[in-house]
Order: sequence, then C-alpha cells, then structure tokens
Amino acid sequence: MRKLLVSLLAAFTLPTAVNASVPHIYVNGGNMGDNESVKECLKIATREMKIAGFKNIDSSVDKDNKKQATIYADHSKRPATISYRCFEDLKVYTYGVSAIDNDDAYESYLDMFNAFGK
Repeated sequence: MRKLLVSLLAAFTLPTAVNASVPHIYVNGGNMGDNESVKECLKIATREMKIAGFKNIDSSVDKDNKKQATIYADHSKRPATISYRCFEDLKVYTYGVSAIDNDDAYESYLDMFNAFGK
C-alpha cells in the first residue's frame, strides 16, 4: 500500500515540480558597429542594462579569446537574470533574459529591449 501511495504521489507531483523549475527565456541579438571593440560593446551593454533595471552587473573577457566577453546581471525589480555576449571577431552581440515565471521573463526582456539606444 505504501509503495503504491508513494508512486501515485510522485506521478502527480513530479511533473509539476519539474515544470515549475524550467525557466522561460527570451533572446535577442544584432550586429556591432564596424569599428566597435569588445570593450566598447561591454560599455554599451552595461549602460543599457542599468537603464533596463539590471543590477549586480558582472563582466569578463574570455581567457582563450580576448575578442569575446560575457556580462551577467540580475533584475532589480523581478526575479530575472540576463546573460549578454559580445563577439568582436564576429561583430555581433546577443543576450538572453530568463526567469521561472513567464511574465517576469517577458517584462524584463521588454525592459532591456526598450533600453537600446538610450
């Protein structure tokens, strides 16, 4: 009886628990300026992330390829994070905003999207 009860309980609660921990991710990207360096990309991205409401911004240039860098940050108003990549050698940038709750992810993505060019 106990084994059956545990199995039934796991069958009903496990999928919900697994689904609850899968993040929603919104991504975007674009082309860097022709003469834009990875340092300039980091500077622009950091400024836009601050405008969008992200905090605890941490960036690092890749050890193996100095023409690529990553920035991570948390949103100040929602439980969402951003990961931003600059690729000077490819002349592109990309970022992804993620959160467990879809609304938090989407609203944080919109904050970042609306911060571009400001």
